[in-house]
Parts: sequence; structure tokens; C-alpha cells
Amino acid sequence: MVGQVNGDFEVKEPLLQRYYHATKNSIARFSKAPLQHISREDNKRADILSKLSIAKKKSHQRSVIQIWLRHPSVTEVEAECLAIEEEEAEADNWMTPVIQYLTDDTSKAGQERAMKQQCARYTMINEDLYRRGYSTPLLKCITNTRAEYILAEIHEGVNGNHAGARTMVAKVLRVGYYWPTVQGDCAEYVKKCAKCQEFGPFHHTRPEELHSIISPWPFAIWGMDIISPFSPGKGQTKFLLVGVDYFTKWIEAEPLASISTKNVQNFVWKSIVCRFDVPHTIITDSSLTEAYNPSMTTWASSPSRLR
Repeated sequence: MVGQVNGDFEVKEPLLQRYYHATKNSIARFSKAPLQHISREDNKRADILSKLSIAKKKSHQRSVIQIWLRHPSVTEVEAECLAIEEEEAEADNWMTPVIQYLTDDTSKAGQERAMKQQCARYTMINEDLYRRGYSTPLLKCITNTRAEYILAEIHEGVNGNHAGARTMVAKVLRVGYYWPTVQGDCAEYVKKCAKCQEFGPFHHTRPEELHSIISPWPFAIWGMDIISPFSPGKGQTKFLLVGVDYFTKWIEAEPLASISTKNVQNFVWKSIVCRFDVPHTIITDSSLTEAYNPSMTTWASSPSRLR
């Protein structure tokens, strides 16, 4: 309550709005009337007094004199609080020419054919403009000012879930509202929402298209790499040398205790050459190339051929 009077919180409940205006009128009579919130632990006497009013039953004696109010004591400001100010109509909005065309019969003679086709989708019901839909009922046309409020309620209101632009457009049409720029406004609203930008999914766009490596036949192109480190296993093996065929995705792997030239050569000879014939190309990185043959410097960053 202190926060509502000081303006930190918004007063939404109609009855509380009456008390709010009555409190503001009373405070205005004083030159200075500060309000301060005191926690329950620091004001135990007031807390006990508030509980005495409901602690005992009606048949028992009460230590606090009570007066039962059958009606609110702020009825005199009811007219001030409940007065609803009608939203000022926009002087020039997108509905003005359509309404003039539908209501003024004399202006139809000078209108173009495009205007006639456009206005054929609209109708007037009780001085309100509605748009006919193909698979939806009549949609009430609204101004841009009213559209901003509807978008805020649908996107982040009480039942809002920060939906995307397409979902927002569907919800707007489902509740029965329409304006020409509904799709663009929904997209712009989602882009400007801070929470959507902070917690939304990241779109990892590739800087360029992927270049796939095509293998002409099985076991012609192999890719080799080292996977490490692992916990030491049997024989103090903590490295894993892996070779994958680009055509069949066949995998050959061997655990190693250390990465040396002899171990890499033995793996290529036993696991690849002796089993699948001499490959056309073996693709590795720089570290494995140096381990395989330190004298071959051109094999480090580009595919190499085994003679």
C-alpha cells in the first residue's frame, strides 16, 4: 500500500483506486506527509491489533471496538475514479477513407476501381468498421494506437509467453482484430523485446557454404586424427588413433601409449594398407603429419597421396 501511494506500484483494482484517490486528496491538504513502510517485526503492536479483529468469534467478547462497514467509505470519489476517458480518435488513420467511402454515398462516384475493390472487403456495424475474412469471422478494425496495446498484452501480458511474430499474428486474428500492417508490426515488436533478444535462441549462420569432400570409391580417401587425453588404461595407453573412410564411414582405431612415427606408420600399414589396399589420399592435421613423417612439410595442411 505504501508503494502504491508513493507511485512505486500501479493501482489496478477499481476499489483500491477509490481509496488511492481519497488518500491523495487527504495528503494534498498537508504541507508535508511522508509515508514509510515498517516491517512486521518492527511494529508488533500494530500487527497484534490487526489480528484481534478476526481472532475471536462473534459470540465472544472483543477487546477492540469494531464497526462493520456495509459499503465502501469512498463513494464520493467514485465518479472521479471510474470515469473512463475515451481515447481520442486519430485525425488521419488508415480507416478514414474506407469509412468515408462506406458511409458517404456521394463520394462513391469519383472513386477509382482499386478503392472499390478494397472497400468491398469491409462493412460497417454500429459505427464500427469490420473486415471480412475468407476462413475467419468479421475482424474489428482498430487504429495503430490501439494495436500497440493489443500487441503488448498478447506478447508479454498476463497470459503472454513471448511468442514469435507468426504466432502473434495468428493470435491477433484469433481474438478478432485487424489492421493492415499487423504482420510487420508483430515482427518489429518481437525484435524490440529485450527479453526475447536476451533469452531467445541464437542463430548460428555459416559465413559460407560448406565444402564437402567427395570420395570416388570405397576406402580411397581416409581421414586420421588423434583423440586425447584419456585416463591411462592397460599398457599405459592414453591416446586413440582413429581413421575414418570418407565413402563408407568405416572406422579403424588403435589405442597407443605414445604418438611416435613408428606407431603411426604401423597403424597405417596394418589397419589401412594391408586390409583395404593403398589409399588414394590420407587427410590429417599438422600434429599427426609431423608424427608420421617429420620430413614431409607439405602434408601438414593439405591432402597428401601415398605413393
